[in-house]
Amino acid sequence: MDMKGVCILVLLFAFVNTVLSECHEPPNAEEIKQNLQNVIKDTYLNYMSFFNIRSNLDKVTRQLNATFAVTNTTVSSSYKKQTYISRLYGESKCKKRRRFSAVRNHTTSEMSSCPWYYNLEFDSDRIPLTVLKARCSCVNCLVPMRNGYKRDPNSAGGYCQEVSYHMPVIRRDCVGEEFRYRIVIENIPVGCTCQRCNRKKKQGKRTLAVTS
Repeated sequence: MDMKGVCILVLLFAFVNTVLSECHEPPNAEEIKQNLQNVIKDTYLNYMSFFNIRSNLDKVTRQLNATFAVTNTTVSSSYKKQTYISRLYGESKCKKRRRFSAVRNHTTSEMSSCPWYYNLEFDSDRIPLTVLKARCSCVNCLVPMRNGYKRDPNSAGGYCQEVSYHMPVIRRDCVGEEFRYRIVIENIPVGCTCQRCNRKKKQGKRTLAVTS
């Protein structure tokens, strides 16, 4: 391909990218964002610990949906947001064996039967733009050995599950050709725990006991 063809492709890409990005901020965008931040600060931050109770979380979500419902709910498909995820700390691979050293201070995530690592997640349509989220390194729980953990080949020790809390954030959507802002409750994983399933017989019936 000659230089003329390359230039045409570059211009075409720039044009398509511009079309995909067509969505405008409202004239009072900064005021809207500040007002929503004040709502989070004055209302939701005082009750964040209650969001982890399922009934309270459902109630808050319903209130938010009712408060920020808009007449024109057609979300523009021509807008392309920017997101990326980068590993910040910890090992993402599940090792066959994890040994601990007496001369090293190991972190809680390293010494857990369900180790985890941290991702830094960027989202151009969220305030805050970056959020730190934990991800489990292993699918199944590790089993203890003398100076660490090892993988269970039979997968009988249970499975790893994320432990999360819920944080109010400001979410931006492209409605028509204008951005709209609203408060949503986002799930933020902070670590991982081992969920163990123990089957036992009781009075002739088989019951399932789930412990962590």
